[in-house]
Amino acid sequence: MKRNLLLAALLTGMCVVLSVCLIATTGCNTLANLHVINPSYSLRSVDPHLNLSIPPSIDLNFTVNVNNPNPVGLTLNAFDFDVLVNNNAILRNVHSSQGFQIPAQGASDVHLATHVSYDSIRSIYNEVLNMIQGNKATYGIQGNATYDTPVGPMTFPVTVSSR
Repeated sequence: MKRNLLLAALLTGMCVVLSVCLIATTGCNTLANLHVINPSYSLRSVDPHLNLSIPPSIDLNFTVNVNNPNPVGLTLNAFDFDVLVNNNAILRNVHSSQGFQIPAQGASDVHLATHVSYDSIRSIYNEVLNMIQGNKATYGIQGNATYDTPVGPMTFPVTVSSR
């Protein structure tokens, strides 16, 4: 009786080990075949706020729509970008920590905020003057987006403009 019980326990254990090995190798194979591509980006809105303090400055709030064509969800961890006004870089190396979830084969809006100092405004005086007078400026962001994916962290280039 003890021998039959021991044999049954041994066979059960072997079945469990084989099942775990089969599941593990199948899961790894699926991840190995996963090809994550760069989501597409569109600039939904730019909201400039002129601060008339001394010295003056501008706060820029961007809403970027991220469209994920991948079969897995992505977590946007960081957005590193330059801010362009009328194709002139007014801020470089802006870092924005995120943590936004972008659903699989879905889209999500990402909000980016930055502050343009007086020194940066002086370098693009004509563009700022046109903006204050109500003329349309062309805004853009150019940089990289870093995502957490099932295959590890991945960084993709991003270029978006208000044109």
